[in-house]
Amino acid sequence: MTDPVRLTGDESFTDIGATVRDFWAYALSNLKENAARGYLAEFLVAKAVGAMGSRIEWDAYDVLAPEGTTIEVKTSGHAQTWERRGPVVLKFGGLPGGREGTKVKRSWSAATGGMTDAFVADVYVFCVQTTTADRPYDGLDIGAWDFYVLPRRVVAGTGAVVPKNERDAMTGKLCIHDMAPGTCALCSPRNGGTSASTLADTAVVYVSPSHVGHLAGCSHKDDEDFSRWGEITRPGAWQDLRNGRAVAADTGSRVSLVANEACKSCIARS
Repeated sequence: MTDPVRLTGDESFTDIGATVRDFWAYALSNLKENAARGYLAEFLVAKAVGAMGSRIEWDAYDVLAPEGTTIEVKTSGHAQTWERRGPVVLKFGGLPGGREGTKVKRSWSAATGGMTDAFVADVYVFCVQTTTADRPYDGLDIGAWDFYVLPRRVVAGTGAVVPKNERDAMTGKLCIHDMAPGTCALCSPRNGGTSASTLADTAVVYVSPSHVGHLAGCSHKDDEDFSRWGEITRPGAWQDLRNGRAVAADTGSRVSLVANEACKSCIARS
């Protein structure tokens, strides 16, 4: 699939004397609206992990990290553009691969042009806009966002909706600075001073028959046959492997296959 041309906003429409930036201002100025808020959350995650591409509508995941990790971004918030009635309930529905009633939400892959029922993203980032309805809403205040990260295997076990008790059991509330490697000293008082996990901590590790751990997108694996491979989905496994600790696969075709070392190419990309 050919990547779309990335517009800068300075381009002009024919005949109407308006630029693309004028259109963006018309369509997306209200960052409180659900559609714009969802786009913003995807943009924040993409910026945090260093993703360079533009978003692809209806793809099986929202963000592709430079090292090959695929990320699905879901958004919820306390405030809406309409008046709420009743208590605020934060839910994350519509997960590709999730079951809603008797139906499974299918994913379409822009790369293959095919449909799948599976949870296909490696990592899921749940974004909460925390501004309550009784406070002024500032769409430019990135500090008003909280981020929660889960690996695929955990999300697949929750079904179509991730309720509050599941969200509270995630790898920890992150600020935008915590999404990239390292922690954020500016936000540590807000987060209770606890260090946070990073997206790299939740990456799925693929264990080869030669006992080497690889990340998704590694050049050493150029086919889709994983019948002799294992997978490690435990958060922190990649960092353990990088630090010289052997890690056993917990899922995949060969459970308990042990990775004794991390792929050097994948280390360079992570």
